[in-house]
Amino acid sequence: MPDRPSLLPRLRQETAQSHRELEDAVQIARTLGNESSYRKLLEVFHGFYAPMEEQLSEAQEWELEGIHFDERRKADWIKQDLQALGLGADQINSLPTCEDLPVVNENDFAFGSFYVLEGSTLGGRHISAMLQTSPISEHARRFFRGYGEDTGTMWKQFCNSLEGFAEHADHGKIIRGADATFRSLQRWIAHEGLHA
Repeated sequence: MPDRPSLLPRLRQETAQSHRELEDAVQIARTLGNESSYRKLLEVFHGFYAPMEEQLSEAQEWELEGIHFDERRKADWIKQDLQALGLGADQINSLPTCEDLPVVNENDFAFGSFYVLEGSTLGGRHISAMLQTSPISEHARRFFRGYGEDTGTMWKQFCNSLEGFAEHADHGKIIRGADATFRSLQRWIAHEGLHA
């Protein structure tokens, strides 16, 4: 029986449109010019990442796939940034959270969702570079630094785990999980009026 084709090229291709639409919705350059808009961006991201990560943490036994889930949580990074911008723990905990999340009750779908969250660290490197010339405090840039110098390595490890999982998984469900996550985040950004 011939080897199955690699999932990643198809995954990138079939989610390219929803990925592009999300980037258009965020309009990152508009949020880096002042602390108020940057804080709003982080608040919106926290409202998505925190509940999404909770869902994903319970979706499957990630350790069996070679993934240490807790070291890949990003909501805590956002929380650190918001605290650096002056928000207290109670204020952060009372921020609105997205209730229109994709349901990740199948391993295949969950891996697709996780692909989106992990992939954000790659875009974060570009945004981190943009922040170097912005007025935003260095102490409020943790989220976009991702894994720092280890970002590339962490991404490759995740992709290797995903490809290994995909050998015996439904590629269509993985792709639908990723696409649904891009679209859910885009709807959440629109709902919260990021650029209103």
